[in-house]
Amino acid sequence: MSRAFDWRIQVAVGSGLVLMILAAAFVGSWLSPYDPNAVNLAQALRPPDAGHWLGTDDLGRDVLTRVLVAGRVDLQIALICVVLPFVLGSVLGAVAGFAGGRVDAVIMRTTEVLWAFPFYVLVIAIVGILGPGETNMYIAFTLVVWISFARIVRGEVLVARQAEYVLAARVLGYSDSRIVLRHILPNTIMPAVVFAMSDVVLTILAVTALSFLGLGIQPPNPSWGAMLARLSIHGDRAGADVCAGIGHSGRLAGVQRAGRVLAHRARSHHEGSLSFNWTHSCPFIDC
Repeated sequence: MSRAFDWRIQVAVGSGLVLMILAAAFVGSWLSPYDPNAVNLAQALRPPDAGHWLGTDDLGRDVLTRVLVAGRVDLQIALICVVLPFVLGSVLGAVAGFAGGRVDAVIMRTTEVLWAFPFYVLVIAIVGILGPGETNMYIAFTLVVWISFARIVRGEVLVARQAEYVLAARVLGYSDSRIVLRHILPNTIMPAVVFAMSDVVLTILAVTALSFLGLGIQPPNPSWGAMLARLSIHGDRAGADVCAGIGHSGRLAGVQRAGRVLAHRARSHHEGSLSFNWTHSCPFIDC
């Protein structure tokens, strides 16, 4: 009973923080009367007052509005930077594990080459070559992060391809693509989903780091990483930008807590489901 109650508390705390950040980012930014990119030098570096709750920056832009808009943009980028590698890596991992032979060798040797480089070094190198910007961040994260999902799914597929439901699908004459996409992948994707829940936090940190270095969202569009970087320039007068750091820390804490608990529950459900044939509970399987 106590363990179940503790799980509910952790989910409530993590989900509450995430919902607060989401509500502020997606609703608050639309309610603000200020343009986050509008320059007004006459209002530069104003302290907090009734018109500007967190003051203005060195270009006269409302800090609260920019913090809210930056939160929405950063969350959107972080989610896309997880979803794209998740889809690509899961498909390639399933193909490698099911096909075997040269296909498996080529895909796995590629993952090992990419795995040899530190994550941040490789991402920064790719963005540096392609140029800073939102689209190039998507490309960089997809090219680097997919290897983790591919290795996870491949290991699951190597076991699942010997299962009875796969052998039955072969006897029925189903094509390899149908067997992989509609039978094997739905039954082996849960470990990759668990990893994706944890990877969201790391991706948020990486997106913020790129923006901090000037390789992410480009001015005048706001981002929390870029706002934190401005503290080194106007730290004595633009203290309101600290709210970006507070919001970033709260977002990470909420996502991490909720993600860890949900990942644990999903992992427990996946391990428990191994005692029966999951094909009977998957709506995508009809053989």
